[in-house]
Amino acid sequence: MKMMAVLILLFAISIGTATFIENDFGTPASKAVVYNTTWFETLLILLLINLIGNIYRYKMMQWKKWPVFMFHAAFILMIIGAGITRYVSYEGIMHIREGQKSSVLQTSKAYLQIKVDDKVQQYSYDKALIVNPLYYKPFSHDFKFNDKDVSIEILETYNSAEYFVEESENYDAVIEFVSTDGNGRVTRYLEDGSSIYIGQLSISLNDDAALASVKINGSENALMFQTSFPVSFMSMDDRSTGVLKADTIHELKKRHLYTIGGAKLVLKEYYPHAKVNIRSGKKETRNDVLKIGVRVDDMEKELYIKGGMGYVSTPESFSFNGLNFHLAYGSKYLQLPF
Repeated sequence: MKMMAVLILLFAISIGTATFIENDFGTPASKAVVYNTTWFETLLILLLINLIGNIYRYKMMQWKKWPVFMFHAAFILMIIGAGITRYVSYEGIMHIREGQKSSVLQTSKAYLQIKVDDKVQQYSYDKALIVNPLYYKPFSHDFKFNDKDVSIEILETYNSAEYFVEESENYDAVIEFVSTDGNGRVTRYLEDGSSIYIGQLSISLNDDAALASVKINGSENALMFQTSFPVSFMSMDDRSTGVLKADTIHELKKRHLYTIGGAKLVLKEYYPHAKVNIRSGKKETRNDVLKIGVRVDDMEKELYIKGGMGYVSTPESFSFNGLNFHLAYGSKYLQLPF
């Protein structure tokens, strides 16, 4: 019984500490520091063994000891149920409108989702992560694809993150776009010499070698672009509309809504000399950001991806050293078998 008393005391201290951590730093922190740790699982297993042992040791399966037996049995069922939930089942949310049905579950866990392809083969990998301000276990994933050595590593994590643009003559050009996707308005940044995807549309800045659908070139005062698609536009000032010819150089203007290849985007700001930085923001914002390092053979690239628990994010898509990458961080949809 002394062993049981010590275990119960440790259990009470653990969940009490987790409660204070959750209150001050959020649920992900309490899971990372207490609930999802190996030492806490070991504590529960020892409790389970001692509970079962005490039932037989003190012969509790008799009528006069029925209340004590029920107390022990209840704890045993709770621990077994917690184990099933932890290792076998899925937790999540189902959105079902009145009178309708659904078989899709949105997971409560957040995953780093990796897809790499060369337009012939595809590699996929998911890893559940808990990003929190107290403790984060380092993550890296190495694999070989199409005879190339690929490594993806989380370099830094930012809780409740926010982007900001830092201007300096020492930096290169940055474009800030506003686009729309299934999650509403999205702000995207395109840095000098790089490419991004908005939907299925690839856009490059000052990179003539890129195989992008839209190629943008910038000077100190203006942006010019060329695309193989006809481009429709609408001015937000006077509501005038028009269509720009394909394969022709045009000026990219502010306060114009452009529709290119099905993607809708607005040039919000152009910074001739700037850099996109990120920082942890206010506690009430729910989005986290991961700084990802991607290495393909001897070439390296860094990028930021946004997401978090309960947030199904749009993948960050880009081409790098002959491979196409699609990286996302957040909840994912699971198809239920019924």
